[in-house]
Amino acid sequence: MTTVPRSDVDRRLVEEAKSIARRRYVPWWNTVGAALRTELGTTYAAVHLDAAVGRVAVCAEMIALGMAVAAGNRRIETLVADGDEGWEVLAPCGMCRELLRLPRPVSRPRKRWPPPEGMRPSFL
Repeated sequence: MTTVPRSDVDRRLVEEAKSIARRRYVPWWNTVGAALRTELGTTYAAVHLDAAVGRVAVCAEMIALGMAVAAGNRRIETLVADGDEGWEVLAPCGMCRELLRLPRPVSRPRKRWPPPEGMRPSFL
């Protein structure tokens, strides 16, 4: 495994994710915290909401992203998740990865936006 050195700014973001996860911790309900930083330097932190029915659960990363978008921020620079009772940095789940990679104005576009005529991305 390759370890990437973290800047002080990144360390603070990790601490923010850990802090909200620990402050709002409820076993089997809020065990993951996420924090994101926009390209303007604004940060948002959230906890995930678990549910007995898996798809009803909402990841902390997506809640933080929704908070940023609702506040008018359109580009994220860094996003980190931490917790799951091991209190370690976590990789985003597959659904979060897909949403974060979609060509849209809330992330750094890797493809043309808007998409070419006839092509529409899925927003699941």
